[in-house]
Amino acid sequence: MDVPEPLGRDGNGPSTRLWDLAYVAQSFGQLFDGQPVEVAALRLRAVVDGYDADDALRKALPAAMAKRTAAMFNLLNSPNETGFQPWADMYINGHGELWRAAAHYVARNQAVLERALAQP
Repeated sequence: MDVPEPLGRDGNGPSTRLWDLAYVAQSFGQLFDGQPVEVAALRLRAVVDGYDADDALRKALPAAMAKRTAAMFNLLNSPNETGFQPWADMYINGHGELWRAAAHYVARNQAVLERALAQP
């Protein structure tokens, strides 16, 4: 008999406002490899301004985005190593590389993103 994976294997579950905003801001800000960082930082600022994030959330967000994008890569990489589906196929079909590159992009440009989110 197959034993179901523990709840949360697919990334679903209770979260924090910061963790959710980290995913939204990185995705909608299009903080992906190949994007000019200055332009991506402006998009990030627009997303966060539209969210009406307070100063504490703005300060914490760049580091949270680095952790969140790395977590998305790990969500796909671990099942790829074990063959757990559908995540293994998603990794092979390009999602793994996309999130690996996004994690490096966000981490590499964290200082620029911090400046973009600083209150005027």
